[in-house]
Amino acid sequence: KQKEKKLILESMVPLYYIRAASFVKEAEYFDDEIADAVMEGNAGVFERMKGYLIKRWDYYKKK
Repeated sequence: KQKEKKLILESMVPLYYIRAASFVKEAEYFDDEIADAVMEGNAGVFERMKGYLIKRWDYYKKK
């Protein structure tokens, strides 16, 4: 189980890097206020989806 968790997390690292690079490119010309608003928006999406993501994680964890 521990090995599987590590593999899942490691597989997500490139996705994180891609998203971070995408944000940097997207926000290149934003002022601080706009960049902060975009980050808050992204955090809001995650917060709204968190319950769904946890349910999906639990579902696949039981398989």
